[in-house]
Order: sequence, then C-alpha cells, then structure tokens
Amino acid sequence: MNLLRRHPIAIALVALLLVTAIHALPPLVDAVTGSPPGDVELVRPALYVILAPLSDTLDALTFLSLERARWALAVWALALAGLCASLVNGTFAVILTGLFPTRVRFSGVALGFNVAFTIFSGTAPLVATSLVRATGMNSAPAFVMVGCALVTLASSLGLPRSGRGTSFGAPPS
Repeated sequence: MNLLRRHPIAIALVALLLVTAIHALPPLVDAVTGSPPGDVELVRPALYVILAPLSDTLDALTFLSLERARWALAVWALALAGLCASLVNGTFAVILTGLFPTRVRFSGVALGFNVAFTIFSGTAPLVATSLVRATGMNSAPAFVMVGCALVTLASSLGLPRSGRGTSFGAPPS
C-alpha cells in the first residue's frame, strides 16, 4: 500500500502498459468505405505480446530518476538471468538423469556432475587469465564460453532421442 502512495504514476504506467500489450487491436477500417481492408493482417504477433511489456517498461524508465532506473534495470537483468538459468537447469537435470539406468542414476549423476564441475570450474580462471594475457583482449574469456557452447551443441546431437533403456523411453517396471 505504501508503494502505491509513493509511486502512483509508475504503477499506473505499468498497469497501462500491461493492458495495452494484452488488449486486442481495434478494428481497422477504411476511411472512405467504412469496411475492413482485405489485405491487412489484424492479428497481433505473439512475440509482440510477450515482449511489449518489457519494451514499454524500459521506455517508462526514462521518466524515473537515474538512480531508480539503474535499480529497475538491475532487477530486470536479474529476472532475465534467472529465467534463462531456470530453462537451462531444468532441461539439464532431465537430460542428465535420463542418461543413467535407475539402479546407478544417483551415483552416475553425482559423479559425472561433480567431476566435470570440479575440472572446468577449477581451470576456468586460469584459462581466462591466460587468454587475456596471450591475446591482450579483455573479452578473450568469451571465446571459452563460445567453445563450451559449441562442445555442448556437438555433444547434444549425440544424445538418444528416446532415452534407450532409461526412464525416458522404457516402460514402467
């Protein structure tokens, strides 16, 4: 309630933006005939409906003070990072558990995850520092991330589609 008293304009803007993003388009009519033209697409794209509140909210930040805008941008960035991480972690857990039969699933997941995490998280600072020193570019650690993404993509192409012998494709026993 205190938030409503302190920021009525910001809350009204957010509510207005959400309503305008979700509300259907008004009918488009020809000014002369009064009938809808036949060659006009009247359906709002789904991507617009999804991204319009974000775009509108970022536009509304221009009306805030610089300090408040930084805070709001930080919240948006953290929310976006959390969304991306949840998408990755959710599929990662399902794929990882589907790679092992039920009898050894816990051991297989624990051993595989922890060994890989130890090796790669332990050497990442050394590799990143060496790349920065060798190339002279501060963005050189991004090459490591691109390399990891390519290795992940290549290895994901070799995953079984049905989870042969695992809980994905096997009938319940």
